[in-house]
Amino acid sequence: MFQNSYKGKVVLVTGHTGFKGSWLVTWLLKLGAKVIGVSKDIPTNPSMFESLDIEKKIFHNFIDIRDLEKLKGIISKYNPDFIFHLAAQAIVSKSYLNPVETVSSNVIGTMNILEALRFYKKKCITIIITSDKCYDNIEQSEGYKETDAIGGKDVYSGSKGAAELIIKSSSKSSKYSGNIDNIPIEIQYIRSKPCYMVAKSEEGLDRAHKKALDRLIHRG
Repeated sequence: MFQNSYKGKVVLVTGHTGFKGSWLVTWLLKLGAKVIGVSKDIPTNPSMFESLDIEKKIFHNFIDIRDLEKLKGIISKYNPDFIFHLAAQAIVSKSYLNPVETVSSNVIGTMNILEALRFYKKKCITIIITSDKCYDNIEQSEGYKETDAIGGKDVYSGSKGAAELIIKSSSKSSKYSGNIDNIPIEIQYIRSKPCYMVAKSEEGLDRAHKKALDRLIHRG
């Protein structure tokens, strides 16, 4: 399917210890990639990352993406061909309890990825993941599309909307789309349609969500 696009390539995944990150790493390993993982911790218990013993299969690093210099160091050390940026504060309810962490992780973390790439002297394809919550929720029944306005009614949604704006603004900026100190970088901005996922996790779901999910699983 991918015509050996990842075989033998160095792929850096931020947020590799999370649910989506663990799945992505497992998939990349099957495709023959050399995977570098960057996360600040293991966010759930139980953890797919631990259950699949992923740490022994990749180059695992505990680093906070808000630390720009350490992030630059990892990129310089491993020289990735691809970067998948998934690391984030990903729980809506937690954004009410700790809005500063949510914004710093989701906005500054994304900006740090872009800034680290600005000084990277190698062609690198980078996919930055945000969320369907980046869209302004106007309670429409048909869902949202790429041309809809971004925004949100909670800090989490705002942080993802802000990340989208940072990526889009960077794609329009000559300092990113041009050439700085002979380092070529070009950003293509595409906002895809929402993709929905359901995961059962003690940390990833609040009590109401876990109760509803249990009913769905056990009662159909």
